[in-house]
Amino acid sequence: MKNNYPLTIRKRQDTNKLDFEEWWPDSPQKRKYERTPVTVCIAAICKNTISPEGGFVVIGATDRMLTGGDIEYEPKSTNKIFHFSTAITGMFAGDLNLQTEVVKRVSFAVQTRINSEPQKWWEVKEVAELYAKSYQESHLKRAENAILAPLGYDLNSFHADQQRMNPELLKQLSTKLAQFTSPEVQAIFCGLDLTGPGPHIYVVGNSANVVCHDITGFAAIGAGYWHADSQFMFAGHTYEKSFAETLLLVYSAKKRAEVAPGVGEDTDMFIIGPTLGTHTSSVGEHVLRKLQATYKNTQSRKQKADVKSQAEIGQFISELNKKSQAEVAKPQKIDSPVPNTSSPATKPEEPHEKRP
Repeated sequence: MKNNYPLTIRKRQDTNKLDFEEWWPDSPQKRKYERTPVTVCIAAICKNTISPEGGFVVIGATDRMLTGGDIEYEPKSTNKIFHFSTAITGMFAGDLNLQTEVVKRVSFAVQTRINSEPQKWWEVKEVAELYAKSYQESHLKRAENAILAPLGYDLNSFHADQQRMNPELLKQLSTKLAQFTSPEVQAIFCGLDLTGPGPHIYVVGNSANVVCHDITGFAAIGAGYWHADSQFMFAGHTYEKSFAETLLLVYSAKKRAEVAPGVGEDTDMFIIGPTLGTHTSSVGEHVLRKLQATYKNTQSRKQKADVKSQAEIGQFISELNKKSQAEVAKPQKIDSPVPNTSSPATKPEEPHEKRP
């Protein structure tokens, strides 16, 4: 049957006789997941200027857009903020199905250690690395199912049988395994731990690289990441900024990111800190409404200022044009020829006979 794997393919002893393209028909497993993750997730570190504890806090924000395979929608009740503990929170972009698979394993591991060793605090970096490891496990399992399973292999048996496999087939299989692409996912992990002195932000990309953003003091992922990052860069954000300034900046960055395809309009926000394990809270609806009103008023004033500035420049250009046209319209003064002040050339006398 077309696009079905032949039953004889599972006979491992026949592997050397098979051409790679014969048993690798076009199938959903071959698809390349080149799609950029929709959504936007943002985290920023700032000074705690609203309570006597001092120190620093993390402010985070996400939209509610969800994607999984060919599904993309924004439910009203979904919150993409996941609290792994009272001190560490994660936000996730990309394929919902793969994210669910990976995050469940991470959450189980985190909760298991918390239950068995409640005095041992997780580090933010540890949870980020655990996520990267869990993603790699899911990625390898998908590659195994798509490439090796049709031949009756798993990764262990594939490694064990390499010595007796056809070299060309082995090379093709190895290349396919190395080039296999899982749905793209990204994650931000932020919070506090005993490594101090303040909060931490780690980003895990689709290549499972774990990158620390503590020095810059902010990070963003998803389709709207560049718009959000630009907002922080234009504002010159550092972790020394005040709470109020950063709260509005995070919200504004999220709203700016909405111009990117696939970023939803609804917003969820949270705060972690300033002390370890005591403050992890969602930003209330009344605060979000105030942020929205302030943001709209700011944009309205900016739009009016832009219109005024454009009118000023338009008037300036118009005046320049008028001056230029006036210069062109002036009658041109005709210069008189310059008199020749040099002595006229003496015409040599023609030779003549002398009279006696």
